[in-house]
Amino acid sequence: MGVHMAKKNFLHSKEAHNYAGICRDLTEDQAEALFAQLRWGSETEQACPDCGTFRRHYRRNGKRRWRCADCGHEFSATSRTAFHARKLSYRRLIGLLLFFESGAKGRSLAESARELGVQIKTAQINFGKIRETLVNSMDLTPLQGIVHMDGIYLGGKPRRPNRRTKMPKDALKVRYGKKPPNDPSKPWVSAGMTRRNWRKRMKKRVVISICQTGDKGAGSERVMAFVCRAENEANVIALAQRFIQRGSLVMSDESPAYNRLGSWFEHYSVQHSDTPRVS
Repeated sequence: MGVHMAKKNFLHSKEAHNYAGICRDLTEDQAEALFAQLRWGSETEQACPDCGTFRRHYRRNGKRRWRCADCGHEFSATSRTAFHARKLSYRRLIGLLLFFESGAKGRSLAESARELGVQIKTAQINFGKIRETLVNSMDLTPLQGIVHMDGIYLGGKPRRPNRRTKMPKDALKVRYGKKPPNDPSKPWVSAGMTRRNWRKRMKKRVVISICQTGDKGAGSERVMAFVCRAENEANVIALAQRFIQRGSLVMSDESPAYNRLGSWFEHYSVQHSDTPRVS
C-alpha cells in the first residue's frame, strides 16, 4: 500500500523563497523589464495600447516610456492597467505585489506601509487596485466535478459563545426574513434581539464560497467567493445554477438553504457530527 503525499503549499516551496530573493535584488531597469515581460511576453517588443501595434517601438530615454512607431502615442509598461499613472517606482510595485501575495491570511495596512516604506494610504490604494484586478480577471466558467459550497458570516457584532438567551417563538424566522415581525416599528423584539444588535446585524454579510476539488491530496483547483446579504435558498440556487455545471456532485452542510440543490445536482449534505446524507 503506497503512501500518498499531499501537495506542498507553494509558499513553503524552494521556488517561492528563491523568487522572493530575486525580486528584492532587482534594479529599476530589471524591474521594468519584468513588468514588460509579464505584460507583453517580450522585453524588446511592445504592444501600443492605443492602436494595438506590436513591434519594437521607439524608446524615450530617461522617461521609461515608449513612443509608438505608427501612431506616435506614448506609453509605459503600466499604461491602461490598474497601475496607470503610477507614482511608485517599478521596484516598489514589485515589492508591493510580492508582499501582497506572500500574506496568505492578509496583511495589515500599517505593517505593509512600514515594510514597503510608503504611506498607509499608498498601501491601501495599491492593494485595492490589486484586488480589483483579481476580481475583474476571475475565471467565471462553471465549476465541475466535486464542488463544495459553504458560507461564513462576517461583520456585525462579535459572537459571544456559550451565551444562553430566551428567544420568542419564531424569532429565527423573523431574523432571516421568513416571517414578518409582530410590530414592524420594533422588529428586534420579535427577533429576540436588542435594538442595538438589530442595527449591527444590518451590517453583517455572508461570503458564500464555491470550491472545485482537485485530485486526492492536490487541494482545490478553483475557488469562487461571493458576498451576499444572507445564506438563503434564493442566493444559493442562483449561484449554483450560474457557476456549477449540471451533473456535478455538490457537497454542503445541513443548512436549509442548500436543500433544493438535489433538483439540479447530485447533492450530499455533510452532518458535522455524523455521516453524509443525500438530498
